[in-house]
Amino acid sequence: MGSYQRRGENSFLLVVEAGYDAKSKRKKRTKTIRITDQPLLKTKRKLENFLQQELAKFQIEIEAGEYIAPNKNLFSDFVQEWYKRYAIKELSPTVVKNYMSSLRSHILPVFGTKRIGDIKTIQIIRFLDDKATGENERKDGRPGKLSSDSIRKFYDALCNVFNRAYEWRIIKDNPMTGVKKPAVKQREMRYYTSEDLGEVFEALNHESLMWRVYFLGALFGGFRRGELTALEWSNILFDTNEIEIINNIVGSENVQPIIKDPNTKSSKASVVMPEWYMELLKEYKAEWLNEKESAAEYWEGSDH
Repeated sequence: MGSYQRRGENSFLLVVEAGYDAKSKRKKRTKTIRITDQPLLKTKRKLENFLQQELAKFQIEIEAGEYIAPNKNLFSDFVQEWYKRYAIKELSPTVVKNYMSSLRSHILPVFGTKRIGDIKTIQIIRFLDDKATGENERKDGRPGKLSSDSIRKFYDALCNVFNRAYEWRIIKDNPMTGVKKPAVKQREMRYYTSEDLGEVFEALNHESLMWRVYFLGALFGGFRRGELTALEWSNILFDTNEIEIINNIVGSENVQPIIKDPNTKSSKASVVMPEWYMELLKEYKAEWLNEKESAAEYWEGSDH
């Protein structure tokens, strides 16, 4: 059984009974529809036929188990749920950090107080357009517009949140479906010239041995920052002049490193290094062992 009643000048409430709950009380599902067609509102018979059709479609939707009641949670409330039940469990710390930065700084101030089920595709499109063209959107105080990379990060964060809301049946339709992924402008790559490298080498001569092996390793081994900081002495193969890339430090939590596998399978490999560099590493190892021995029981670095 179903019925409808007028709620306002152009809004109507559809009511459909949906069986009984655990306490044998009738369950009712409701849906509010708004009619903007003025001629339809003024024609009683056509209006009645239209409402009966909408009521029938609503009843079929409920009986087929496809109806999702309008969610009254605010977008900001769902973001907290998403963070706790998905983000910190399934995403890398770096990705979570980027998503939360985008959400807190730009997305939540616009959508946070809206009901998640009320957010429309066109609103998201306008939001991304406004962010891309606005002159005062940067939060770092620098002049100019936000980069295309920043706009893509907003899009990615919104996609992840709304995808989870759709999968968890919080919303019936995903508003991101009709949003085109923003293009990212590729920056021109900048490389060191031979003169630049000469200046780098000269500068490194005035630094500690630790920093010399670190930056020279980056220059000659092509290692990423996280791969270099994750190196252990067991990864240094002095006999064959190789360095094994086994781990990657992607961040820290509670002052402890978060260690992951390298970014790609091809990154997990051994890199042959110049013999002079390996000799420099031997010098650094001797310095490291001496420092560890001198610290005695105060040493907190274990074998790292």
